[in-house]
Amino acid sequence: MNRKEIETEARKLFIIESAEELFLKQGYYLTTMNEIAEKSEFSKPTIYKYFLSKEDIAKHVHLKFLVGRINFFLEAMLNKKTPYERLFAFGMAYYEYAEKHIEEFKFQLIWDSFPIDSQNISEKVYNEIAEHNERIGNVIKNEMKKLLPDEKPYEEFDLHHTMVSFYASLRMMISHSLFGCSRENVKEGKMFYINFLKLFLRGLSK
Repeated sequence: MNRKEIETEARKLFIIESAEELFLKQGYYLTTMNEIAEKSEFSKPTIYKYFLSKEDIAKHVHLKFLVGRINFFLEAMLNKKTPYERLFAFGMAYYEYAEKHIEEFKFQLIWDSFPIDSQNISEKVYNEIAEHNERIGNVIKNEMKKLLPDEKPYEEFDLHHTMVSFYASLRMMISHSLFGCSRENVKEGKMFYINFLKLFLRGLSK
């Protein structure tokens, strides 16, 4: 990169980090572009030179978190001997990561319910997020394939849908465990989560 490109990337990174601090402190919805401008010490017109919208900035923050999470998951799966052990390690790493980075996890949950308008997000960050999700998705699917019996469990079975269900269900169970969403029925959140994780994996292997 030449000097101008380096300066541009440095500015973008500073804006992303400023927005990240605000998003984690007060939430995505309550953070305004005016606050991001004030925090980063860049004018709004300058910010809009680098990002299409507040959502675009948030997706850059999301990408940063996603890469960190995936690397944590993959490291946890290393040196495990069986597909079951690797998938169990993945599930436990997800819980541990969320527990250690609770505000980051809350930020992630936004994208489970927030409709994405791709026109407000740069194509580059959109594609990078898709690539990283595909990377971890393929890892999970490969382990699931090894865990499954040779034949399809039932006629409508779809491996990709099963992977997505597994990933999304773990997020939901983590939120119940950490935030006490079912506190009248769940006394020990982590054991509640582990029970679900083992149940799902046992179902795959039968």
